Amino acid sequence: MAFNTPELFVANTVTELPLYVGLGVMAGLTSYALTSATSTLVAYKSSLPPRSLPSLGAPILAGLLTGLIGYYRPRVLFFGYDTLNSLLTDTLPTELLITLLVLKITTTSTATASGLAGGQLAPSLFIGATLGGAYHSILASVLPVESLSSAPTYALIGAASVLSSKFRAPVFGGVLLFELTRDYDVLLPLLGSAWVGSFVCEAISGEGGRRE
Repeated sequence: MAFNTPELFVANTVTELPLYVGLGVMAGLTSYALTSATSTLVAYKSSLPPRSLPSLGAPILAGLLTGLIGYYRPRVLFFGYDTLNSLLTDTLPTELLITLLVLKITTTSTATASGLAGGQLAPSLFIGATLGGAYHSILASVLPVESLSSAPTYALIGAASVLSSKFRAPVFGGVLLFELTRDYDVLLPLLGSAWVGSFVCEAISGEGGRRE
């Protein structure tokens, strides 16, 4: 299996549910940011006068940007699932998690808009995991740690929620997470987060359910 799923700890599904709803809101906003950044770059590329940019110019520029970012932040390059696995097992500083989130949105949207080979599934999981990890870290700074589920729990739910929001498929996110964890305790938090994220992303985008 690609993921090394850590042992999860869910503190209290009922009392924490509002926190997972908050994570869902953040997941929806993050998913919208990824989609919006990609669409904006595609529109800009299309608006350029003919022949103003050689056919290979955009992919080369996107590759250079990705390489430059990867040189300073290698985790962003996402070699297989090793980086994602490390996010689920290591406690990284909040600032680093937020930095990785922003840089991954930047590289993914730039690469997709330029026409470079790539996808949305793995980057969405990466972005969601960093979001969940950062969200937990912020909560832990203001709430008693014993009242919160573990950081890997939030990271996994964040990963599935951003993926669900991106494709407007919350049930898919729930099935994916359950297949990875075989833990029924995470289903309610995940479905709550994923449904809210999908709703928020679709409401902001105003796409009326359009899928990419």
